[in-house]
Amino acid sequence: MANQIISMTKLKKFLKLSLEGKSQRQIRELTGMSRNTIIKYREVIHKHPLSERELLKLSDKELYSIVYPASEDKPEHDILYSLFPQMDVQLSRVGVTKLMLWEQYKENYPDGVQYSQFCEHYRRYEKSQQITCVLEHKAGDKMMVDYAGKKLHLTDPQSGEIRPVEFFVAILPCSQYTYAEASFTQQTPDFLHCLSNALQWFGGVPQAIVTDNLKPSVNRSSKYDPEINHSMADFATHYDTAVLPTRARKPKDKALVESAVNILYTRVYAPLHDKVFYNLAELNKTIRELVSKHNQQNFQGKSTSRQQQFESMERDTLKPLPLSCFELKKYCLAKVHPNCHVMLGEDKHHYSVPYQYTGKKVEIGYTSQSVEIYYKYERIAVHQRTGYSSGILPTNLTCIPGTGIIIIGARNIL
Repeated sequence: MANQIISMTKLKKFLKLSLEGKSQRQIRELTGMSRNTIIKYREVIHKHPLSERELLKLSDKELYSIVYPASEDKPEHDILYSLFPQMDVQLSRVGVTKLMLWEQYKENYPDGVQYSQFCEHYRRYEKSQQITCVLEHKAGDKMMVDYAGKKLHLTDPQSGEIRPVEFFVAILPCSQYTYAEASFTQQTPDFLHCLSNALQWFGGVPQAIVTDNLKPSVNRSSKYDPEINHSMADFATHYDTAVLPTRARKPKDKALVESAVNILYTRVYAPLHDKVFYNLAELNKTIRELVSKHNQQNFQGKSTSRQQQFESMERDTLKPLPLSCFELKKYCLAKVHPNCHVMLGEDKHHYSVPYQYTGKKVEIGYTSQSVEIYYKYERIAVHQRTGYSSGILPTNLTCIPGTGIIIIGARNIL
């Protein structure tokens, strides 16, 4: 048959001209059909038991089914379509392409379809299945995170005052497995704590974390090369992952997490409307129950859920969580005094550095336990932190063994 499907109107005109005894050249001029197309349609018509006059009396649908028989009815295509469900799972894995799957298919079925037809049949299969998992997102490749625009609320048990809280959402795009929790702020300690809890929920670490241009993760927004801040970079290094900030005002860069937020407005926010919560732990316990229910609910039009897709396609592709705990580190700049010391302003305490750095500007990175001093990215001194009395970094850091998760301050404990 011709590569391009012609309209039934043109085909009927071809049949009528053939009945009138028109030559091939005349038919080509009157219909615009090529010479090869005319020859191939004549072969089909001559092989059919009905005459040209009888074919003209058929409806467009009947004529179409004769000239273009359904290719899916061929046995080799039945076999191909039976292989597509398993190919779906393989395509979700990093590095697997349609070309690789076609080559495997041809090894087992040498007389099977060629690559272009393989892609066309797979496209038809996807359309017939109404596949909702976007397969260009590979399993274990990314975790997308965002904060909801609408806030949840806590109630003060004594005064009755309503306090708004943030709603954090994370999603694995391939399986669409989702995590959510409430936090007091979007500031760095709370943000990194939410990220840690999300990784614990997923039970592993993806190759990259896709985040908005939030201040807790980005120092300087840019369309091409945004600058990740120190704390976010430390977090990524500790968990052996990458951070990919989205472009400013480009929601399509993380469309799935935006969509997840909208779904959770219905499946989390709505059930909480008439409930009163007095503390964050109580609120987050309820949120996790509702999110678990959301993950176990089947996709619309499919017989599988986010939980099932995560277990079968994505869990084993995540990197293991680190055994050591991540501790938030703060940074500041200081000038080395003539006495070869720098002062950490938060504690009003001095720390020594080698004499050759006198008068130089250095960077101080400090946790609740240690102080590190850098000059041009080279560490020149390390001290145990002393004189600590107050500040953002709390002393009551709690680590969950075996997860690499550190809970920063009692207010974050779920």
